[in-house]
Amino acid sequence: MPMVNYEERFVAFVDILGFEDLIDRSVGSNRSVTPVQIKEALLTPDPAERDMIVLGRIGDISDSGHRMVAFSDSVVITTNPTEQG
Repeated sequence: MPMVNYEERFVAFVDILGFEDLIDRSVGSNRSVTPVQIKEALLTPDPAERDMIVLGRIGDISDSGHRMVAFSDSVVITTNPTEQG
């Protein structure tokens, strides 16, 4: 059986339908970040230069080694464990 090589990565998992409820349960009504603010942070800014991948206010993530998988109502994004990631 072939060996599997794992690598260290940052992981973001978002379950769209249950996301707001998860925030409410984790921080209650005193949350400092709302689902609307998270959505606004991911809005596309002005057009980027060629070969750039811009993620909201985060900026260019083209060198972050990002990978994204979407299934059902969930999105999983992983990046290299770097400052840009």
